[in-house]
Amino acid sequence: ARALGTLCDTDSVDELLAFAEKLADPMASPEAQLIGAGAVTSLGRLAPPNLEESLAKLTSSKAPPHARRAAAAALATRDTCRQPPR
Repeated sequence: ARALGTLCDTDSVDELLAFAEKLADPMASPEAQLIGAGAVTSLGRLAPPNLEESLAKLTSSKAPPHARRAAAAALATRDTCRQPPR
């Protein structure tokens, strides 16, 4: 999941969001949690325009602390991919 962010693969945003939501699930496996954390990191780097809205489940006061920390870090990321000019 982190590699997709490193490669600036903007086509993977939807898949990364699906994995990122696993961080809010206390019953998710440790593997899913690890992939979810990587997905959130990549989303921060990819910086889609609706990132804050997309991570709302993870920033909620009901989300586990590790999910809120990961979302906060993603939203504060300044090392983002540059969008090609149109």
